[in-house]
Amino acid sequence: MKKFIYTILTIALVASCAPKDGYVVEGKIKGLEKGELYVKTLSGRDVTTIDTVQIEDGEFEFEGKVDEPQIHLLFINGKPSPIVFFIENSAIKIKADIDSLEEATIKGSKANIPWAKFNSEMPLK
Repeated sequence: MKKFIYTILTIALVASCAPKDGYVVEGKIKGLEKGELYVKTLSGRDVTTIDTVQIEDGEFEFEGKVDEPQIHLLFINGKPSPIVFFIENSAIKIKADIDSLEEATIKGSKANIPWAKFNSEMPLK
């Protein structure tokens, strides 16, 4: 019986360590305690809202699954400039300041690296 229990616990432990199928986006917005985050995606010329997430204590989290990397926009409380990044099935961390969302730091998305490089080389004005 003990061997059976150890086997079940070992299987559960290994299964919990296996990579998840999909993405998890966690973020922190400095200077914002509460609010709503609108997750949008681009499809051709159309911008579609795919989720609305609550921001509590400046933090948010959402998850899902994509077939391939996609560009996403995060709009916060009516701010005109969104956070723009590529989402893929991985753990993604976002840090931003409410007054400069366009300068957000995104980690965990390999597809976002060329996008970030491109943006860093473009003049802001």
